[in-house]
Amino acid sequence: SVAGFIFTWFFCRIEPPSGYCAVLIKKDGKDIPADDIIATSSEQKGIQLEPLSEGRYFYDPVFWDWKIEPLTQIKDGEVGVKVRQFGAQPPAGRFVVSEKDADGKMYRGIIDEPLRPGTYRINPFAYRVEKRPAVKVEPGEVGVVTLKYGKAPAEANTFLVNEGEQGVQKTPLRPGTYYLNPYIYRVDIVGVQSHKTEFEISFLSRDGFRFPVKGAVEWAVEEGRAPEVFVMIGDAEDVVNKVILRSALSMSRVQGSKYSSADVISGTVRKAFQDEFSKHITQESARKGILIKAALISEIEPPQKIVSIRKLRQLTLRQQFAVSQTRKTD
Repeated sequence: SVAGFIFTWFFCRIEPPSGYCAVLIKKDGKDIPADDIIATSSEQKGIQLEPLSEGRYFYDPVFWDWKIEPLTQIKDGEVGVKVRQFGAQPPAGRFVVSEKDADGKMYRGIIDEPLRPGTYRINPFAYRVEKRPAVKVEPGEVGVVTLKYGKAPAEANTFLVNEGEQGVQKTPLRPGTYYLNPYIYRVDIVGVQSHKTEFEISFLSRDGFRFPVKGAVEWAVEEGRAPEVFVMIGDAEDVVNKVILRSALSMSRVQGSKYSSADVISGTVRKAFQDEFSKHITQESARKGILIKAALISEIEPPQKIVSIRKLRQLTLRQQFAVSQTRKTD
């Protein structure tokens, strides 16, 4: 009849437009558990779990209600995290759950599998979606991964753990974009490009004179050992202070004490000092995951006291020469 057609078309029609879905609400049926908010079975009344996609549907408003909701959009460069707001409470100590566990249950909590860029039909009453920036590792960088949720390490008190164990992972991320669940993974970016560090240190000669030394070191973190460097040493500033400068100071003290001030001033030890410096800092740094690409001693300055003595000696020699020349003339 015309009345039936009008009722069906204008009162029963559900037609989500493009970019939207319809969440159904059943008005009669079995009661859902008191502490739940979603009907997981079509026999239960309340908010139905699966929303209707774009299209045309007809539901009797006597038995059904509905809400039109926008689809979930995850943009490029974003990652989405679904948080289930219904279901059984997970076992104690567990806050990350699967879409559906092996036993068929759906637990409340953070869903382990993240959402990559795209459009999703997700019931906003059943799930909360958090949007976070994806992990971007640029050229000249690696990502050090820390697994925040996983099984305990097989070896206790270790700095780096095996794959799948909770802690800092041994293998870093290469350049690229990664869509990781931030509740499960933390990624720290470590630069592996070359750095140039200029320094000024000093050493004591065998006879007790202090010689200022200027130099420069070009270095980089070894890519494959970036997690080790990150955990054991720290960031670029820590590498400079704990590795580069410390190695330069220890070497200059040991090597400088072998020579007298006269040897240093004469320049005969400059090359030997340079070679030993380069060898020492390269070996020491390599043990800690730091590659030395160049190590140069640019200047070894004589102390001011020796400079004054040399100037006085030169002045005395010139005066003696002048006196001798005057006597010859007479």
